[in-house]
Amino acid sequence: TLKDVTPPTISCPANATVVDNGTCGATIGNYSAVTLADNCGTPALGQSPASNTPLSGHNDVKTVTLTATDSGGNTATCSFTVTLKDVTPPTISCPANATVAANGTCGATVGSYSAVTLADNCGTPAVGQSPASNTPLSGHNDVKTVTLTATDAGGNTATCSFTVTLKDVTPPTISCPAPMSVPSAASQCGAVVIYTPTVTDNCSGATFTVLSGPTSGSLLSLGTNVVQLQAMDAAGLTATCSFAILVNDVILPNIVCPNNIIRSSDANACGATVTYANPTYSDNCSSVGLDHLSGGTSGSTFPVGNTTVIWMATDAANNTRTCSFSITVTDVQVPTISCPVNMTRPTTAGQCVAVVTFNNPTASDNCAAPTLQWVSGGAGTTQGATTSTGTFVKGITTVQWKATDGAGLTRTCTFRIIVNDTEAPTLSCPAGLNVNATAGQCGAAVTYSTPTFTDNCAPTSGTAVRASGPASGSTFPVGETNVVFRATDAASNTRQCTLTVTVVDNQPPTISCPPSLTVTGSSSPCAATTFYAAPTASDNCAGVLTPYLVSGLASGSTYPVGVTVNTWRAADLNGTTTQCVFTVTVNCPTVQPPKGAEDRIGATSDLWIAPNPAATEVAISMQREKESYSTLSVYDATGRLVWQQSQVAVSTVRLDVSAWPSGVYAVSWRQGETVVVKRLVVARG
Repeated sequence: TLKDVTPPTISCPANATVVDNGTCGATIGNYSAVTLADNCGTPALGQSPASNTPLSGHNDVKTVTLTATDSGGNTATCSFTVTLKDVTPPTISCPANATVAANGTCGATVGSYSAVTLADNCGTPAVGQSPASNTPLSGHNDVKTVTLTATDAGGNTATCSFTVTLKDVTPPTISCPAPMSVPSAASQCGAVVIYTPTVTDNCSGATFTVLSGPTSGSLLSLGTNVVQLQAMDAAGLTATCSFAILVNDVILPNIVCPNNIIRSSDANACGATVTYANPTYSDNCSSVGLDHLSGGTSGSTFPVGNTTVIWMATDAANNTRTCSFSITVTDVQVPTISCPVNMTRPTTAGQCVAVVTFNNPTASDNCAAPTLQWVSGGAGTTQGATTSTGTFVKGITTVQWKATDGAGLTRTCTFRIIVNDTEAPTLSCPAGLNVNATAGQCGAAVTYSTPTFTDNCAPTSGTAVRASGPASGSTFPVGETNVVFRATDAASNTRQCTLTVTVVDNQPPTISCPPSLTVTGSSSPCAATTFYAAPTASDNCAGVLTPYLVSGLASGSTYPVGVTVNTWRAADLNGTTTQCVFTVTVNCPTVQPPKGAEDRIGATSDLWIAPNPAATEVAISMQREKESYSTLSVYDATGRLVWQQSQVAVSTVRLDVSAWPSGVYAVSWRQGETVVVKRLVVARG
């Protein structure tokens, strides 16, 4: 059987492009025109996807595979692409020409015009605008042509155009000056007024005109003048405002008074009758009225002194001006005055003066009550309406007063004030002294300062005299001692004070205890009856004292094994105490070490205990004969084991004995067959 195993050959066409059919679509098509060859006849041709397969959407791409199959079933394939291409342009319709209102700066922007009519065979095209939406429009009636371009997904385009015009619709603003009130010009019944309104507009070129009323710079008459102004911009838009100008007559009238007049008072009277000519007057605008305001008219009686006469001129605008002149009437009559009687007063406390209050002198005058004045005598004077007060030194002071009338005429009077010193001097002793008794004595030598005194009158200071008590430097006994001093001033007034000196016995008594004892006990339990000499005590004031036992055992008592602390105390008459301490140590002759132990008490080269006696901690040092472990044990006085450590590998062991009872203990150190025993004393308190 002949079998065909040679595959055919196939050659595909180049990649193809299919134009859309107006609905953004097409079909792949039939691609049978290819190059085929085979060794055994013409092979069959297959296509995938089929020719009716749709293409849709811009640039849709399909890969087409062709397969050649010969009669022996051998195949060969090739592939190429088919792409849909959109060539139909979109359509676009622009809006009508537009008008944009100018903003507050006479400008605007073109704007965005996306709301247009668009159409395309393949989706919605993109819209571009030129110029851009933020392109400025400026100046009245500025026009821009806007072009809109529609571009579809295939790059096909369509355009349309329209115009955008800037229109000024904002009227100008005009601000009139505030209502004015101006004075009339000098020598005129009116005023020239210059004014300028404020005109603003969003676009330049706005101006103003006067619709009614006086123009700026013209002469305005007295009264109210109303001005109306109008502003107009380049677009013909207008605005108006108005204000009032009030012209006031502020020019004062002129008035001239007669000269000042001086007259003597009439005989036996406190005044004079005076005649004078009325003032002259004039005004810039109208007639003037004349009024008398004060001071008496011509032919009146004027009192003694200076009288001011005032006249006033008033014009039609109620502007006024006054003038004045004086009429002086002089008085030549002297006043009368009478002083109070002489008086005697004591000095004020703490001063060599007296503050004295007395009735004022009485005075009279032909015209009016005269003015009283304290002329001399005294210091720090205060003159009141009916009474006066002054400070007067010790001795006699002459006081002078003066009465002065309205014309300056005066008369004086005098009286005397006598001040006596009745105040004792001021004396203050030093603060009480507290000193300690001299060592070994029941007293102390005390030095003090003699106090000085002060007095309200000279001599104002001095030294007091000791009236009683020990002199300075004397020995003062323990306790309180008073020293009295006396001061006498120049007026023989006296005062006393007392200095208290306190000597304190602050020295504690002395006490002496016998020396500590060490005795050997006996019996079981081990104890010893012990006697000791009684302690002695003395004090610097009380002499020989008898001490008393505070703690411990009295002489002749039976002391237990160990250390007993005896405390004795002595107290003097002031309750101050002193104490002394000594110990009684009872040692027992026999200590029970472990069986087989060799007692080597007295050997000092092998075992050391420090401190001994000990209170809280003890160090036990061992000198070894060879390098080996050893056992260290401690027994109390009854032979009871209280502490032990085996396998001791160090040269020094530290024991805490703060909780051990006071007494005698045996320290045993065993190394091999060698045993060393030492005595340890624990003592506290």
